[in-house]
Amino acid sequence: MVLSLTDSERRILANSQLFADVEPTSIDAVLDQCRIRELQPQHILLSPEHINHFIYIVLSGRFEVHIGATDQAPLASLSAGECVGEMSVLDSQKPSARVIAAVPSRVLELHQELIWQFVDATEGMARNLLYILSSRLRVNTEALFESLRRQLQFERYADLDGLTGLFNRRWLDRALEQCLATADHPDAPPMVIILLDVDHFKRFNDQYGHPAGDVALRHVGKSVSQGLRPDDNAARYGGEEFAVLLANTDRHLGIQIAERLCAAVRATELQDHEGKSLPSVTISLGVAQYQHGQSVVQWLESADSALYRAKQAGRDQVMAN
Repeated sequence: MVLSLTDSERRILANSQLFADVEPTSIDAVLDQCRIRELQPQHILLSPEHINHFIYIVLSGRFEVHIGATDQAPLASLSAGECVGEMSVLDSQKPSARVIAAVPSRVLELHQELIWQFVDATEGMARNLLYILSSRLRVNTEALFESLRRQLQFERYADLDGLTGLFNRRWLDRALEQCLATADHPDAPPMVIILLDVDHFKRFNDQYGHPAGDVALRHVGKSVSQGLRPDDNAARYGGEEFAVLLANTDRHLGIQIAERLCAAVRATELQDHEGKSLPSVTISLGVAQYQHGQSVVQWLESADSALYRAKQAGRDQVMAN
């Protein structure tokens, strides 16, 4: 069905992305060979399931562009004067996105054969197409970078312990395997792992309640994090137990760092959510330098046995293997 253009729609076309700076007489010649389509909300203009042979210029209304599921937020929206469909026309592939009318809308439909005729005859049309394509590529690139940023953010959140903000056991297991992948190389620097846990934590929890226990765990996590060097990493190993990975560190330096962490936790006063004072907590620590040929399990067992000796010796101290 051929529909007539309103005066405002003619002005929109003259100032549209595709027809900007193109002679009005040339535009009028094109319009005689075009069709106007009217779409109601939720009607699909383009989809990845169907080949497209048209470039559409939005005359009125608004369209939403979706990549993937349509129940998610749209990638972009198109309003009067903008065009869509040029990518699939130029590369003869199915559209990569789904374009859906968000409100009652009208579009001018230009067949691809007409587009090529116009490009051959009008320098401005070719220039406008290049501009549209470059803008579209920029938007797509920005969307890709944003998607990658969100993905990296989600992956990082998946590696963090929600209570302490330190890395979690999932991250630690992967990090330990990565450490051992190069640990036996002749030129590999020494590495140390520290296992530590909160002394008498069950008794603290039973006496002051689980919210106070969470305060204590957050305090330990913060004290440990603040006491490390830039290349060191700490993780919540499980419950009240934590692990610290020290790169380029031998046993002697590892003990020094562990003693510093022990003193930092001991010296910090605790307060509950209402600002009331809580008893300070202490930690016991076991230090183990990686030995050539050890597995992850053996390395952890070495640190765990040192931690056990620290507890047996009275807690609030450091032992090393």
